[in-house]
Amino acid sequence: MIRIGQRREDYGTHSLRRTKAALVYKQAGNLRAAQILLGHTKIETTEIERVWRR
Repeated sequence: MIRIGQRREDYGTHSLRRTKAALVYKQAGNLRAAQILLGHTKIETTEIERVWRR
């Protein structure tokens, strides 16, 4: 994080994994890919997170 100019204490592992999944979804438009990346068993859980991230 420091190498890219971000403060480590501002970003936890949970927020980083969600951000990565959001970027994958945004670029690919593939909710299933984001679901796999997040490790969700139900697509509905991933869908809920997608709505929250808007």
